[in-house]
Amino acid sequence: MIVFILPNFNSGGAERVFINFCNELSRFNLNITLLTINNDGEIKDYLNKEVNLITLDKTSLKIAIPSMVFLLRKIKPKIIFSTFGYINKTLLAINWLLPKDTEIWVREANLPSVLTKNSKFKFLTKITYKILYPRAGLIFCSSTLMLDDFKNNFFIPRHLLKILYNPVDEGLIRKKLDARKINHSEQLTFISMGRLTYQKGFDKIIRFLALMEQSDSRLIILGSGPQKTTLMNIADQNNVSDRIIFKDFVKNPWKLINHADVFLLASRWEGMPNCILESLACGTEVIVSRDAGGINDLRDNPGVKIASNDEEFIKMMNDSVKISPKKNKISLLPRGFSIENSTNTLVKLITHKIS
Repeated sequence: MIVFILPNFNSGGAERVFINFCNELSRFNLNITLLTINNDGEIKDYLNKEVNLITLDKTSLKIAIPSMVFLLRKIKPKIIFSTFGYINKTLLAINWLLPKDTEIWVREANLPSVLTKNSKFKFLTKITYKILYPRAGLIFCSSTLMLDDFKNNFFIPRHLLKILYNPVDEGLIRKKLDARKINHSEQLTFISMGRLTYQKGFDKIIRFLALMEQSDSRLIILGSGPQKTTLMNIADQNNVSDRIIFKDFVKNPWKLINHADVFLLASRWEGMPNCILESLACGTEVIVSRDAGGINDLRDNPGVKIASNDEEFIKMMNDSVKISPKKNKISLLPRGFSIENSTNTLVKLITHKIS
């Protein structure tokens, strides 16, 4: 048995990555279980019914630890696989309580050095990476930059580090696109998506929009989060509130991304941004800040423009052109990020472990 662990079903990139892996691995006759702390969130329906789901019905990881340990000792999985840093570190810290033949695999969602830099507890964050992560059976990195970061800045042994690109379900996304059912705006349309937090840099994108020479443009922001009111105030202060549309969770964001002319991402730190990959699967070009994690692995993709600073980001926005396709755009997703490629990589590692 392989147990994947998520806190809930929030609509973030890490959650989508693990749900995609669970769905695909269940087709390989592997015994896959998804364990969640609770059922909160919007994307529970994305999980295939073939995947065994266990929910602890707890409000936090701290409260869930005793129940989690009891369950894992009872079912004795071959592999426990986690992707959120705080859950990764907790599992590695209490590994002595878990079945001795169970191996813990962790996937990191953000660049550890940048996450450490932005943490309130910098020393503690760094030392826990150095002490706890070497206890993992494998550490999965979503980009070359992340692998080098672990190796060079945290001295993690190279044999523990594997690159595993985000599995993008291109087939599902393409099925959700329908250009004929969209009322195309005459304005140049930018779109961005993610949790409305400081990390994601939506405040920067709003200010960039205000500084554009092309005033006949608009921005759609998909997502919810603690900074929504702050972002709306920033839009008011910069006199662009009439050019910005805020939308909370949308079950089919890909139709809107397909409709847009350019996807924008100005995150202050990331691992490998899943929203960028999904935008490319829609055929929509992206403008992304250099700080957005392992984006350099996409530098040769014709649909990706990487801005080295704010001024270059604004210039790229100004240079964007309005497109009005009468049919769906061609996918720009690199083959390496296909769900088939990433899943096959993971299946080989799992097979080696359990055989």
